[in-house]
Amino acid sequence: MFLLGNPQRFTAIAGLSEQGGDNSSSYTFKYDNDALSVMYSSFMGESPIVAEIHGTKGKVTLEHLWFCPGNVKVNYFDGRENIFEFNVKSNGYEYEAEEVATCILAGKTQSDLWSWDNSMQLMSMMDAIRKECGIVYPAHDK
Repeated sequence: MFLLGNPQRFTAIAGLSEQGGDNSSSYTFKYDNDALSVMYSSFMGESPIVAEIHGTKGKVTLEHLWFCPGNVKVNYFDGRENIFEFNVKSNGYEYEAEEVATCILAGKTQSDLWSWDNSMQLMSMMDAIRKECGIVYPAHDK
């Protein structure tokens, strides 16, 4: 969502369950340079949990679960392909926990990799998306 910077605007739509959670949702973000990013997720069907980044020279695919380290494949329009292999742990949160431990041991109150401002920016965007989709978490949205 922030790979291209802060989105200028976004649209979001979701199919909600009887309990009000999002079964399926889609988001489109527009950035300063007229670039778009599109995200889709669903609990209603089986689909690969990958990310693709399309550019002027080819495509980058984050394989495995896009939100945790795994293989990264670069396909160029001229037919070349590079695969970068990374250690896959489990669900990706291990890296966050390791960074927290590293910061605590170093006496830091904030990571150099992801700041409090980054977290607030992400949560603000997620809250705006939930509002746009009509998703309400009673314990959170008092």
